[in-house]
Amino acid sequence: MGKTVVYISDPKDAETVYKAEGKYPKRVIPQFKAIEKYYKSKNMSLVSLVQLENEEWNKLHKVLAPKMLRPGDILENLEKLSSVARDAVDHMMTLRGLNGEMPDLEGEIPKYVAEFLGAVTLDVRIGLYDDPPNKETLKMLEETCKFFPFLERFGGLWEGLLLRFGLSSTTYREFCQTEDNAIEIGQKIVNQKVKELSVNGEEEFVENQGESLLSYLLTKRKLTPQEINLNSLDMLRAGINTTSTISLWLLYDLACHPEVQEKMYEEVSSLIGPHGDFTPMTFSKLKYVKACIKESLRLHSISAGWSRVVTQDVVLSGYQVPAGTAVKYPDYMTGYSESLFKDPDDFKPERWLNEDMGKIQPFAILPWGVGPRMCIGRRIAEAAMYLLSAKLVQRFSLDYHEEPVGTTCKYFLVPDRPVRIRFMDRH
Repeated sequence: MGKTVVYISDPKDAETVYKAEGKYPKRVIPQFKAIEKYYKSKNMSLVSLVQLENEEWNKLHKVLAPKMLRPGDILENLEKLSSVARDAVDHMMTLRGLNGEMPDLEGEIPKYVAEFLGAVTLDVRIGLYDDPPNKETLKMLEETCKFFPFLERFGGLWEGLLLRFGLSSTTYREFCQTEDNAIEIGQKIVNQKVKELSVNGEEEFVENQGESLLSYLLTKRKLTPQEINLNSLDMLRAGINTTSTISLWLLYDLACHPEVQEKMYEEVSSLIGPHGDFTPMTFSKLKYVKACIKESLRLHSISAGWSRVVTQDVVLSGYQVPAGTAVKYPDYMTGYSESLFKDPDDFKPERWLNEDMGKIQPFAILPWGVGPRMCIGRRIAEAAMYLLSAKLVQRFSLDYHEEPVGTTCKYFLVPDRPVRIRFMDRH
């Protein structure tokens, strides 16, 4: 017998589900048999917020959330993170063709996100903008980016059957080798930081120090070095793939709407001029940039939607839904709903500003989820996108004149063709 799944489209129902989720919110979690099999073969415990449930999830969340969701952490690291964005823009400047077109934008954005996440989580510059790039960390990036394509392949009928009956395929063996490589390189970084902290006396974390996640976790001593490495890799995997895709859609939207792009440029230049960098104060004043990202997320949800398994009986749109039922809220559909958004097909960041913001139901779209089980890397991902889009628009005028880009599903909802944007100098 299959499981019952209830699909809802009314944000009031989503709010009802959220308010009834209890102490341990339960997501509709896909069964990653390949990951479970791999971990078991290595005698490693599963330490992933995505897959853990109940008290195990709660314990890990309590360790990670105070650092990752802390509002001031990005601002305290802003100078370091701004240098990543500068390097990315400078690197992209050298790659343009004669007409200003950026070749392989889909490959360049993940490099920036990896460098950004490396600085935040592992306290290292991965070295992708070095000449030549750091071979070992470049290898870790390559292996990390294979993760979701592997999951897509494991979702196929044949691979799924093999895993179900405990049989190994060529795909599974390749997956194991990829995981071995990524974990080995990540563990070297963690072990090096352990040595540094031993030399420096392993001072206790102080709230305003702006330490990296790696240093924070090591000094807290709530996780083993191996568990820290596995969690860091988990964040890199999810962060690189999701943040890169959202950033790509955002740049496409900006390139297709020069009037929006100019408003973003006006905001950025009014705060830091045509060549300056952000300070914590100016970064905190970004409003239109943030509205652009919200609007791009409305039009281009990269996942099918938000889900929960209700832990108590609820009433949704007048129907009784018993505890234990899976409920899904499809962001991709609600983002285009005429009943929720005026002119839903139009890219209008202004709808998220001033008086228009009050007209939008708070649960209309939930790209990051909601509540304790929302994306724990949200603040980091948003900061990466704010900095990249602001610095690119500060330096370039983005232009797109190809056929409209559609959407295809490759585990995430991604552009169905290469996004060929021209980056034209402003100054």
